[in-house]
Amino acid sequence: MVVDPRLVDNPLSPVLKKYLAARDAGIANSGGKSLNSKKATPYRSYLYYYGNQLADSSPEFARIWQRVLAQEVED
Repeated sequence: MVVDPRLVDNPLSPVLKKYLAARDAGIANSGGKSLNSKKATPYRSYLYYYGNQLADSSPEFARIWQRVLAQEVED
């Protein structure tokens, strides 16, 4: 969705891009391939906080956050 040019004007796209960039950085910085490793624990905590902030500011993102994305960073 974030790279599909047909959805460039979708209000969800920029918010989702921000979250996915932070998620990718967390995975890269933890040296893992996912957020499930022990090294990724601080990044999961940060992403949980960041995702909630984005959800508070974007109803479109809130739906995806609550249904899908939050599950991978909740403890």
